[in-house]
Amino acid sequence: MTEAASTERSGGFQKIAIATLVAGVGGYAITTVVARYLGGDYRTFAAFWAVLYLIVGALSGIQQEITRATHVRVGSSRSGEAKLLPLVLGLCLVVAVASLASAFLWAPPIFGDQAVAFSIPIGVGAALYVGVAAVTGTMYGIKLWGPLSMMIALDVCVRLTLVVLALFFGWGIVALSWMVVVPFPIVLFLAWLTSRGRLIGFSVLDSSYREIAINILKTVAAAASTAALVSGFPAFLGAAPGLASAESLSALIFALTITRAPLVVSTLALQSFLVVYFRDRPQAWVASLVKIGVIVCVGGSVFAVAAWLWGSQVIEIIVGASFALPGLTLGLLVLSSIPTAILALSGSAVLARSSHNYFSVGWIVSAIVAIAIVFSPLDLLPRTLLALTIGPIAGFVVHLAGLLRSDRSHPSIGV
Repeated sequence: MTEAASTERSGGFQKIAIATLVAGVGGYAITTVVARYLGGDYRTFAAFWAVLYLIVGALSGIQQEITRATHVRVGSSRSGEAKLLPLVLGLCLVVAVASLASAFLWAPPIFGDQAVAFSIPIGVGAALYVGVAAVTGTMYGIKLWGPLSMMIALDVCVRLTLVVLALFFGWGIVALSWMVVVPFPIVLFLAWLTSRGRLIGFSVLDSSYREIAINILKTVAAAASTAALVSGFPAFLGAAPGLASAESLSALIFALTITRAPLVVSTLALQSFLVVYFRDRPQAWVASLVKIGVIVCVGGSVFAVAAWLWGSQVIEIIVGASFALPGLTLGLLVLSSIPTAILALSGSAVLARSSHNYFSVGWIVSAIVAIAIVFSPLDLLPRTLLALTIGPIAGFVVHLAGLLRSDRSHPSIGV
């Protein structure tokens, strides 16, 4: 590795990490501000937010595949080579039609009489996010770290600003939902305006439309399983049978959100960066995976100790004693986030080597095992901890098998 390449990667990681931190803080700020202003009506907004970002989470698979497939152009274009703009427009149309056409199935049970009012911004937002995912994936692929980090940070900053304005002027929850969606086209337009020359003329996709479409189906399936395992997990927990009271379940779900987010959400947000990292180091995937994995394990362990010692007091100060759980429980919840973070690392390594089948199956197996344990007859806390530990470990085994098989198939890019 040259010094210039090492410096570029280090600088890229710093920019993306800072932008991811801004996005995370901004997301927490939005939900907190809206909850304080809406009070009892927050439930409807929370449902809208959950549905939209469950779909967005699944569609992030588009970003991952375009990241893997995009390279700096060398020479002239070849016959059969997919073009970014037609690909994006086609995907946007497919997602828009699928979201809006299926709304009559999922929107009425969630939103009742306001099903149409909320399903339209969800469908439009999902379609527009496809463009965001494609552009950011291209930027990851050709390492446009500066514009990419600005795009990530600007998205949440614009959203927070618009949401605050909507609340200030009392525009209502439906208008508020549109304020969540509007930043997608704004950021997409600004990115296209400032970087389209490098996105179109400087980048190239390494596969045909058919190959990329098939790969996207696999990465979207994996991303949907990721969303079920992470953002959708509280919903499965609430639907599972058990004798837990509403108060204890609420406290556990809140604790899951704040204890697992720092490690899991940040690792998932860096997946596309990690795909590029592993793609550029095909002969050293073992060392790279072990090195980053050790950092994740050590960081998670330190955070677990902190949660054990001070977590209950912090939760009590922030939201009250009714949400406080014992320190040991909080520490164990933090430790349960480590396997999911490791699964995100192994998934990035597998995808970087174009092992799409193993990538998607690993995440799907993880989600199935976790959900099966959630619906077991165990007590609430044991089933939660086991689901969040055993599920990701099962998926990691699948990913590891894919990595080892790739080595046997292509010895020249082995360990």
